Amino acid sequence: MLKQIYVIDLIVRDLDAAVAYGRKIFGCDPKDTSGVGRGTT
Repeated sequence: MLKQIYVIDLIVRDLDAAVAYGRKIFGCDPKDTSGVGRGTT
């Protein structure tokens, strides 16, 4: 069983449709990880 995903990056044509599909498949909402791993300087 899948317990945790760190990051999945995808290029899509229709963001709303991709988010809806991801919710259906993974059963959770997406989270903005654009700042993950960046320094705080």
